Amino acid sequence: MKKFISIFLLTMLVICCAVVAACKEGTDNTHSHIWSDSYFQDGERHYLICKDCDERLYGQHSYNNDGLCVRGKTKPITGEENPPVHSHNFDKRIAETGYLKSAATCAQKAIYYISCSCGERGTEVFEYGEFAAHTPAAAVRENEVSATCTMAGSYDEVIYCNECDEVISSVHKTIEMLDYK
Repeated sequence: MKKFISIFLLTMLVICCAVVAACKEGTDNTHSHIWSDSYFQDGERHYLICKDCDERLYGQHSYNNDGLCVRGKTKPITGEENPPVHSHNFDKRIAETGYLKSAATCAQKAIYYISCSCGERGTEVFEYGEFAAHTPAAAVRENEVSATCTMAGSYDEVIYCNECDEVISSVHKTIEMLDYK
């Protein structure tokens, strides 16, 4: 199990480094942006900035001639009303892929983010569904007694789960006695 955890952590480190490198190079857009927690402004619009690659995501915010944001208030030119500012209420438990934090394993149910009715996901989580099946490792021999010319031998063929080390199956096997010569 320690070897599995070490390999898993090393794999995750390599993946994280690759994502950060791709984000910094800006040559491909395969990474997931991690947006800033608050908006910035450029005099015309509000925008969020990706914490990894500095890409900007422009919002629907707009400014009047005094440099004040008019979101949620009357637009200075047309006088039409902007939609009211939305306050998130993270109370929806939606068990769908877009809200999945971690898939189910044999030791834990799937974990999803609690979301708002607008679709934004929060930071709180909930468990949902069933445990996944065990992942069998290769069979190992345990409690082995060697056969001799006067006595049969035996061993237990044991299969453990790769994830949680629980015994999935154990079969007692007999080894025939050796021929006496």
